[in-house]
Amino acid sequence: MANVLIAKAFGSAKYGGTIAAPTTPNTAFDPSKLGLGCIGIFGLNKVDASTSGNTNREALITLATTGAGTTQDSEFLGDHIYIAQGLGSGKFTKTGLIEVAGISRIISVDYAVPVRQILSVGYHTSATTNRLTLPATIAKKDQINLKMSRAEVGTNDRTPLNFPLNAAASESMYNIMKRMAILINSKGKTKLFVNRVKVIDNDAAEDLFDNAATAAVVYGSASITTSQDHGVGVGDYVSLDGDLYLAITGTATTALVLDTPYRGPTNATLANSVLDDIGATVPTQLGLEITVYAFNEKYGISVEGVLEDADVAQITAPAIGIGYAPDVLEMENKELAYRGALDQIDRRETIPTTTTVLTAVYNMMFIEGVNTHGDRTGHKPGSPHAYSIICAFVDEAQTTGYNMNDAMGILATLFTDSTVIT
Repeated sequence: MANVLIAKAFGSAKYGGTIAAPTTPNTAFDPSKLGLGCIGIFGLNKVDASTSGNTNREALITLATTGAGTTQDSEFLGDHIYIAQGLGSGKFTKTGLIEVAGISRIISVDYAVPVRQILSVGYHTSATTNRLTLPATIAKKDQINLKMSRAEVGTNDRTPLNFPLNAAASESMYNIMKRMAILINSKGKTKLFVNRVKVIDNDAAEDLFDNAATAAVVYGSASITTSQDHGVGVGDYVSLDGDLYLAITGTATTALVLDTPYRGPTNATLANSVLDDIGATVPTQLGLEITVYAFNEKYGISVEGVLEDADVAQITAPAIGIGYAPDVLEMENKELAYRGALDQIDRRETIPTTTTVLTAVYNMMFIEGVNTHGDRTGHKPGSPHAYSIICAFVDEAQTTGYNMNDAMGILATLFTDSTVIT
């Protein structure tokens, strides 16, 4: 069975801090004294090797401090521990009892940035190996088709999503890419397949907008405003944040109208460094860059018809992030089916809206083992029960006194016969 303890973000709370002094570590001698957000590992010490008088009493296990109500990790001699976090006003949440001798593995996982998959069709980074390669002749109503489908085997597959178009007679490379980008942007976003699509070009020479102008762009709007005169001519191709458009009005003003609505996110000050005035000649190679919507999904692309000879590539592989609050919540939801009576803990507490929750990330700690000597109270004999406990700590300084640093240090000392990976 699995249990999840989510440690909430409460500023500069320290390990074992009290309600009165949450930034002073190693001073909460029982969990009801833990300050808001402070973590503590507690256990019943059978024999206290120190002179602090903690024999046969519950004490806060510490990384380096020994005194009344605390026991240093290297001196702890007991069967069970538990991990708690203070909720304020004498309240706390905690894991069930963890049998010291039954621990088989402890793993600490640092925060990892989630990454969306990025795919390309046609040109992307090399005009030699990544080419669009359209037919020499394009007839009216020739098929143009791109299909996205899940690439993993054995996953909860989604129905492939088709993006079909009919070509116009002698349709230009730019116009095909533009229309496909519009279709993918509209249909792909609605179906939650696509986060963003760009028309990519091979123009290497940057001719940035004049006067170091920045641009205010709005998703879905073809009109943009620049901070200074931009110098873009009518009929010039422009690349905005790596996405190609055609300027249909402009010329030395602070207003600019594109041939299609802007496909990127709204930005009041798009930097001058990503505003490129290519000129009236279309680049010689074009392609599509498609960013997948979900972090945890991998897709493949197939092309047919006019696009059948286009190169298709994965530019960036997907990676599931570890540490954002939604990641922690998803992990907890997956564990709910395995919960049981033994070592049951409280449900995830709601993170207060007054804290900086959007920027808070978490480190994870996984504890696996078997409890053999009793139930959750530690008093009744019982049959062995395997368990896993997952604790998520707000990412913070890895220095003495902080929640994650001290908790991992203590566990590494207590469980010398287990695998401790940090």
